[in-house]
Amino acid sequence: MMDVYSFIVLESTLDELVTTELLCEGNPRIDECVTVIRACMKLMAMDPTNSDYTQKIRQAMMELSKLARDNGEITTAASLETIINRLHAPGDHSTVSFPGCSSD
Repeated sequence: MMDVYSFIVLESTLDELVTTELLCEGNPRIDECVTVIRACMKLMAMDPTNSDYTQKIRQAMMELSKLARDNGEITTAASLETIINRLHAPGDHSTVSFPGCSSD
């Protein structure tokens, strides 16, 4: 489950991500991942016990973090990685795989 602090930091990081030059490089995966994360955040607010939403958010965030790091956006990548670590709840042994940003 995501706490309020993580929600705020994640939303701020997503806003930063979509306003940086990273989006201007024409990688549609960034927009897709941001869309998945925001949709899952809304769904998670309605049903916080659904772990599928958390898993999809983690997957999309891992891909965004990798893309940000690859493009020199180290601060953005670090912010995403911090939230990813906060999302890994005790007892949650699910695995996260790349590229994993699909909304299905």
